[in-house]
Amino acid sequence: MTTRSDPTLERIARRIPIPEPAYERLLARRERKRRNQRFAAGSMAIVVFVAAVWLMTGDGLLGRTHRPASPTGNEDLSWVTRFLSPTDQPPVQDLFEVEADHAEYWRMGALDLYDGENWRSTPPDATDGMEMLSAPAILPQPASGPPPNSESLNQSFRIISDLADSGLHALPMAQTAEEIAGPIGEITWDPTRSVASVGGGLRGGMTYTVRSRIVLPTPEELDRVDHLAPRMYGRWTELPADLDPRIEDIASRWTADATSDYRKVLAIQQHFHSRKFAYDMTVDTPIDADGLIEFLTQTRAGFCEHYASAMAVMVRTLGLPARVAVGFRPGTLQEDGSYLVQTDDLYSWVEVLFPGYGWLQFDPTPGPTPNPNAQPGTYLNPATPTGAP
Repeated sequence: MTTRSDPTLERIARRIPIPEPAYERLLARRERKRRNQRFAAGSMAIVVFVAAVWLMTGDGLLGRTHRPASPTGNEDLSWVTRFLSPTDQPPVQDLFEVEADHAEYWRMGALDLYDGENWRSTPPDATDGMEMLSAPAILPQPASGPPPNSESLNQSFRIISDLADSGLHALPMAQTAEEIAGPIGEITWDPTRSVASVGGGLRGGMTYTVRSRIVLPTPEELDRVDHLAPRMYGRWTELPADLDPRIEDIASRWTADATSDYRKVLAIQQHFHSRKFAYDMTVDTPIDADGLIEFLTQTRAGFCEHYASAMAVMVRTLGLPARVAVGFRPGTLQEDGSYLVQTDDLYSWVEVLFPGYGWLQFDPTPGPTPNPNAQPGTYLNPATPTGAP
C-alpha cells in the first residue's frame, strides 16, 4: 500500500472544503503516520487487544489506585507484541476452556476514547463505581432489575496458558456478569466498563464460574428506544474536533432511510456485511482518522479492528453512545461440549448503549463466524430490516 502525497491531500482539500487548522492537523497526522512502523498482519491478529486490556486490568487498578499502570504506555488497540515477536510466524496457542449451554463472545474490556489516532480506555476515576469484592461475589446490578427478553447463562472457565506475565488480569466472561465464584481471591469490579479483574493475573490452571445476563431485545423493542441528547452521554459520544467530516457524511448517507436510532446502528452493521466490504487479514491500513477514510472509501477490506473502529466512530457521529469491546470469539466446540479458545480467537466488536437494555453487541466484521446471537429474527439480524444497503 502506498502513502498519498501532499499534492494529493491538497486536491482532496480543494474538492472537500476543510478549515485550514483542521487541514494542517490532517497533514501532521500524515507525517506522523509516515514515521510509524507498521507491524505484520500475523502479529496484529495475536495482539488485537492486549495493550488495551492492560490498562483496565493492570496492577495499578488492582492495587486500589485510580490510575492503572502500563508497562508500555500504549493503552489502546496498538499492535504491541506480548506473546511473540512481530517478525515471527505466531503459532496458535490454547488460552482457556469454557463450559456453557451455548456460545457467546468472551469479553474482557471496553475502549471509550477515540483520539483520532487510536481507541483507548480512559483511566477509571471515582465516578466509575469501582468495587473490591471477594469471590464468591454477587456483582452490583441496576436498581431497575434485568431487562426484558434476557436470560441467565452459567459459564465455567479453566485457564490453560499462564497469561499473567503478559499483563492479563481481566476475567473472560459473557456480558454482563452478575455473579463470580471460584478460588480466585479478590476481584476488582468496574461496572462502567463491565470488567472483573484478579490481582494475581490469569494463571494456568485457574478455574472460576460466572453467571451472566444475556440481553436480547427484539427489533421492535429497540425501535421504541429514544436516546438522549449526545451531551448527556459524556465520553461515550465524544470524537476529535478535527475528525474528517467525510466520516459523518458516510454515516448519514448509509442511515438516511433508517426509521429509528436502532435501525441506524443496524444499517451501518449491515452495510459492512454487504458485498462492498471484505474480510482480509493481510491489510495493514491503520485505524487513525486517515486510515478510516481509506478503509471506508478505498480498500473496503480489513479485519475486526478496522470494522469495529470504523463502526464505533460512525455511530458516534450520529450522536449515539458507542464503544469498542475487546475479547474473544466463542472458540472451537469440543467433543465434551466445551469451547476451546485460542489466540486466533482474539476479537473486537462494537457496543451501543440503549437505555433500559444496557450496552448491546453489534458485530460489523464480515466473515464465516457471525455473532452467536445473530440468528434470523434477532435484533442483530431482523427478518425485515430497514435502512439496510
